[in-house]
Amino acid sequence: MGTIFFQAAKAVAIENARLQFAEANPAPASSLDTHLMEFEELWAGMERHWLAKLFSQEREKFDALTTDNEREAFRILRNWSHMDSPDFKAHCRSLSVRLGVTLQGSAKIRRRFCSFGILKQTAFYVPHKLAARYQWIAEDE
Repeated sequence: MGTIFFQAAKAVAIENARLQFAEANPAPASSLDTHLMEFEELWAGMERHWLAKLFSQEREKFDALTTDNEREAFRILRNWSHMDSPDFKAHCRSLSVRLGVTLQGSAKIRRRFCSFGILKQTAFYVPHKLAARYQWIAEDE
């Protein structure tokens, strides 16, 4: 579960947990309700731990976000930013699938993050060639 916390929205992760439970062979000994309750407990613990590790400027920006989709995108994009290069790919289609939103919705979130001082665009999208690139600036102030 640790990996999916950094790669997908909670609703997407729950759906994956449901599918994993339904397709498990052999069938789990516990019920789906128990499985989902354990999932909720693990997710909440990981979220508490993750929030405690944010820099103060990041936490201020995170707390100012108004929707679950924005908060989920913050976690995913922050994870993507932890690369060896100063910028990273922020592919709208991938982000939309991970959030369970439309392509337009994920593009809007990226734009809002730029206006909020969370991201800074470093390279534009080149159709069928290159994803747009961004720098994580939420902790820079």
